[in-house]
Parts: sequence; C-alpha cells; structure tokens
Amino acid sequence: MTLAAFEDEVFKGTVTEIGDAEIDSNTNKTMYSVTVTVQNTDNVLYQDMTAEVTFVTDEVSEVLYIPVRAVTQENGADYVKVREEDGAIVKKKVTTGFTDGINTEIREGLSEGETVLTESKVKS
Repeated sequence: MTLAAFEDEVFKGTVTEIGDAEIDSNTNKTMYSVTVTVQNTDNVLYQDMTAEVTFVTDEVSEVLYIPVRAVTQENGADYVKVREEDGAIVKKKVTTGFTDGINTEIREGLSEGETVLTESKVKS
C-alpha cells in the first residue's frame, strides 16, 4: 500500500473487512469498500487517509517466466515459439503456472536461456 503523503514508503497490511457490493449506474462497475489494517509503529498514519492498495492473492519465487503475449493456445494446450541456436524457429508445448497478467510462469517445456519469440502487430 502506498500513500501520496509517503511516496517512497510501502506499508503492509491485512484486509479486515470487505463491504457490500455497490454498482455505479454510470459506469456499470462493481465497487467494494475495503478496510485494511496497517501496523502504524511510527504513528504517521491517520484514520481515513486515502491509499493505493495492491492485493497479493498468490505469490511464487525463483521461477522461469516469460511475457504473457509469448504464449499461444491451440486445442487447450499452451505453446511458445523458440529460436534454436541454428536460427530455426520451433513451436514448443509448455506447462504454464501463475500469471500476473504481464508475465507467465513456465513450469515445464522451456529452459533458462532459451530465446522465446513474441508476436507484435505493426500498423502501416
């Protein structure tokens, strides 16, 4: 959690209450009021301060990961394109794991150091 008043500090807390869902009729977005309890050992935080909160729902460490856009799906299986040492491009089946929406964990099918290709769209 970060606060505008303390830009360089990150505070850790625990969600202690999640309110009822409210739907904004203008945007059709569902919103929840969330109470986060934070250790305030230096007495620098005050009730009702506004904060930007990142919720960590899962966490992995020491994993091989690649960009999400490098993974393609065919018939329910995940694949990546890899450039071999001789320059050939091959499609490899992989087993994916945790993703944060930007990167995806690769559990099987690739080794560290392999060159994975991503496709990009270029507009003329």
